[in-house]
Amino acid sequence: MKRIQIIGCSAGGKSTVARELGAILGIEVIHLDREMWKPGCELTPPHQEADVIERLLQRDTWIIDGNYTASLAQRLQAADLIIMVDFPRWLCMLRAIKRLFTYFGRTRPDMGHGCPESVNISFLRWIWRYPQDERPELMRQVRLHGTNTRIVKLRGHRQCRRWLNAVRKRIAGMPVAFS
Repeated sequence: MKRIQIIGCSAGGKSTVARELGAILGIEVIHLDREMWKPGCELTPPHQEADVIERLLQRDTWIIDGNYTASLAQRLQAADLIIMVDFPRWLCMLRAIKRLFTYFGRTRPDMGHGCPESVNISFLRWIWRYPQDERPELMRQVRLHGTNTRIVKLRGHRQCRRWLNAVRKRIAGMPVAFS
């Protein structure tokens, strides 16, 4: 596992999984929100996204967290592992609200500089509609561009914990058993 792409719903735990996995493997984590959002909360235009991503993919190792569909095919093809964090939408909504209260008026660590957390009803609506509006397209992209890539689906906290612990044990050379 040297080139890892993590995808899933916003506020679903992608950044947390990325940080923990990065610490376990000793691989730099790249948060696409940090790369794509510029000061003043200006989003990199989709036609410039491919250039930003190409520069990031040049690295020997990476863990990239984020969907950004304009460059998803590019990242899926370069990855040797795809992690789909697919928690229930009610949990993603809860986490988005918690994140809002935690970082309100400040920029969270995995976001672009100068983009303070704020209330955004359309963002909450996007999270709620993710299972029917966004997930099918992500799955289609994975089937199309991640055909020779190992895929791990994490659907809950317990499963996520077990998988990260198994990776930790594998790195340490210990036997791995799932309960």
